[in-house]
Amino acid sequence: MISIDTNRWTRPVAGRLGAVLVGALMMAGLGACNKSGPSGSPLPESAFQVEWLSAEVPAQMKPDEVVRVKVKFRNISDQVWPDPKTAAPVGDGSYAVRLAWRWRTSEEMTTGEGTSNRADLSEPLGPWREATVEIDVTAPKQPGQYRLQFDLVQELYAFFEDRGAKLEIVPVTVQ
Repeated sequence: MISIDTNRWTRPVAGRLGAVLVGALMMAGLGACNKSGPSGSPLPESAFQVEWLSAEVPAQMKPDEVVRVKVKFRNISDQVWPDPKTAAPVGDGSYAVRLAWRWRTSEEMTTGEGTSNRADLSEPLGPWREATVEIDVTAPKQPGQYRLQFDLVQELYAFFEDRGAKLEIVPVTVQ
């Protein structure tokens, strides 16, 4: 991962070429915007901000049906969200940011309850960058009215919901 701390620079570095390079790196989500903590560590509180853009979920599903869903979201924090390759020095995905889902049947469900498989970011996601992630969702076995909830999680640390982030919730009828 490339990281340039422009806050340390008190005078122009390499003239116009240096400024162009720094600007290009910042536009790519690197450089001064790359304020994520050291790999293998929890993100700071300011990182847990997401804007949900879309979720391609069918309005009806059959019991136990598996559907591939596309979910699009934007990192609206001031931090880079690590993918599994860059999150932990051992490369096991610890502290990676991942997409998770669960079926909600009541408001009383605790965070993470009923969460199933997760999907990875394909690369680190810088501030104000968007990602579209595909994830397989399995419908509940019992017919009924459900709400499919999408959330992000930093593995081994916290669900974004627990840090005040908004959720993406889609109503689905299982019949």
